[in-house]
Formats: sequence, C-alpha cells, structure tokens
Amino acid sequence: IQINQKKLLQINDQIILLSKLIEDLSLIANAESGELKLNIENINLNNILKETFDIFKDSANELNINFINNFQNPIIVDADPYRIRQIFSNIFSNALKYLKPENTLEINFEENKDEFYIKFIDNGPGISDEKLDMIFERFFKVDENRDRNISGSGLGLAITKQLCRAHNWDIKVKSQITKGTEFIISIPKT
Repeated sequence: IQINQKKLLQINDQIILLSKLIEDLSLIANAESGELKLNIENINLNNILKETFDIFKDSANELNINFINNFQNPIIVDADPYRIRQIFSNIFSNALKYLKPENTLEINFEENKDEFYIKFIDNGPGISDEKLDMIFERFFKVDENRDRNISGSGLGLAITKQLCRAHNWDIKVKSQITKGTEFIISIPKT
C-alpha cells in the first residue's frame, strides 16, 4: 500500500491530537479523584500571569484583539507554577477563540481580607444562560460563532476548573449575550 507524505502527516496530526486528548482526560480523572500530583512552590502569581500573558499577546495583536493587563501587584502564593500557567493559558486561549477583532480582554486584580481575585473581563459576544451552566463540563463548546472553525477538544475549561480546585481555589463565570464574559478566580489568603 502506497501512503503519500500528506497522508502520513495527517495521520501524525491525528495521533498527536489523540495523545493530547488522553493526557487531558487523564489529568481531569486524577484531579477529580484527588490524585493529581502538584509540585507546590512559593511563587509570585503576577510573574506567572505576566509570562503567560506575554506569550498570548502577539497572537491577540495579530487578531486585532486587545489584551490589557492591569494586574501589577506581586502576590505570593503556594502553588504549582506549571499548573497555574496551564490555568492562565486556557483562559487566554479561550479568549482568542471566541473574541472578535476590536474586542478587549482585561485582567484586573482585587482583594478583600479573605481572598485575592483575578478577573478576566471581556466585551465579547457573551454566553447564553443555558450554556453558562455547562461551561466547565467536559467536551462542552460554546459555539455561538458558527462561521468560525473553533478548534479544541472542549476540555480546556474543565481542566481549568479541576486545576483551580486542586489548589483549593475557585473559578466562576458571569456573562451576558452581546455584553461580554467575566472569569473570576478566587484564591484564599492562607
């Protein structure tokens, strides 16, 4: 059987996708069962957010989406830096998938006596109430933009939720159609 180069590359791409899918599902299963190993370090959250932000900023510029980082405070927490990068990456990656040119994603920071809050606020298309309840479910995709080919497994936000839980953090979402969406990560002060 003659298999040409193009076919081999397609097969290879599918293998990579399936491997990533298995890895993601394994991460979720381990997190849900409380068996996800975290390499906890004393980290400055702002540095990790800035590093991750910088990785995605160029892509945002190319798509004419404005990323604005208002989070400047050094916040020291005990967390797994690799997993925290994953949380931020998933949120930024999602924004790039669903926001349209001229939309803005703004990162704000707030705190009260018990918790720190990192808020990712956009003025994008928003998410309907019935879909909002399912946004952290596995394989769920908000597909408001049928004209766009939105790739991904639908596991990003499910993973984000589990990684937050594994750190005893919380993530919530608020949204309004045509007004935008807000993801809020709450981090208890220990």
